[in-house]
Order: sequence, then structure tokens, then C-alpha cells
Amino acid sequence: MAGFLSRFTLLLLLLLCGTATVQAADSGKTRYSALFRALEPGLVFEKFDQLVTAQHVYSKRADVATGDIRITIASRSGKIYVQPQPDGRVDFPMTDALLAENPWVESNQPQGSLGLSATMEIRQPKSLEFPYATLYRAMQQAQSALQQLGPELATRKVRGADFVFAPESNAEVTIEDQKSDSLIVANSAGVVTIRMDERWVKSAAVVKLKRPALAIRPRVE
Repeated sequence: MAGFLSRFTLLLLLLLCGTATVQAADSGKTRYSALFRALEPGLVFEKFDQLVTAQHVYSKRADVATGDIRITIASRSGKIYVQPQPDGRVDFPMTDALLAENPWVESNQPQGSLGLSATMEIRQPKSLEFPYATLYRAMQQAQSALQQLGPELATRKVRGADFVFAPESNAEVTIEDQKSDSLIVANSAGVVTIRMDERWVKSAAVVKLKRPALAIRPRVE
């Protein structure tokens, strides 16, 4: 449960996958509406200026690289290709027009072995140095988003923010105010956790990174 909460994957829809050498006749497909409904809670995050939705696709099979996955939305206006990034991120279009049309969504992978998830993340700051108050506001927005996602998640509490770096990177994040400096080193998984603390807002603390994080996620408990 702790791993689930730290990543905060809201949704997991098993789709379509296998290996890149599978013939088209063996590929999987599903209706657009099924994927839209599974990812729809992620639209809640887009209501907040400090939150974003991170969509990921991945294979349940260890022998399938993310780069081998191909997904196509067979829209009447033309095929829409959804190409995963190396880390599995995708930009699945979420539009009312496609929902009304409800086209087939096809993959070059066999039915039932792709996973698709929508994850709540905090928007990346534009600078490596930014006010802690900005991060605190993002964590407050994450709490509000949880309350909008229904009673099951409304009881969860945002306790901080996880800055995700490469594993074994020894990444560092510093929080400075006029009285003290707090240096936090990433754990072996590459995660730096900054707690949600109103005192750092009142002291006008500043968060300093030496490198951009790969992602920033609310820590939900």
C-alpha cells in the first residue's frame, strides 16, 4: 500500500499488448470511450494551475520495450498516433469530439497486456530555485483534487511532495530560510521527500535544486 500511495496511481486499465513482432490480426483494440472513462478523473487535476496529469503506458511483459508499443486512434478525420516516450509517458487526447465519435483504439500488441495509468503530479517549477510557498500551494491543490475524486480518496491526506530523480543519483534538495538550511539527499530509489509544513511558508523558505526532477508527485498517506 505504501508504494501505491507514494506513486499515487489513480487508475490502471489493462488494454492491449505483447511483442512488436505480433501480426496485425493478433493486435488488440478497444473503444475510445473505455479509455476516456478510465482516464477521465485525471481531468480533475487540470482544473488546478499547479497540478498536471501524467499518463503512462507500459507492457506487463518484460520482453516488450516501451518504444515498441504503437497505439492508433482510428478517427474518421484521420488516424491519431499515440507514441510513448522512453519512460512510457503518453499524451492521450481527451476530447468531447472523439468521445462522441467513439472510434476504435488499436495497438500493435495483443489484447490484455498493456497498462495505462493517469498519475497526479505537481507542475515542474520554471527555475531550480523557487519559493516553498509555491510548492505548499501545489500540495494544497492536490488535497483539494483528492476531495473531488470521491469518498474513497477524500480521506487521504497529502503529507508532502516526492521529487523523483534517477535511482542512485544522490540528488540533493535544499530548503533555506533566514535561520537555517535543510539539505535532503535522495534515497536509493532517487526520491527526495519534502514535507508539507506551514512554518516554511511563514519563514519565506526557498527550495533549491541542483538539477531538475524527473517528476514531482504529491505524497499521499
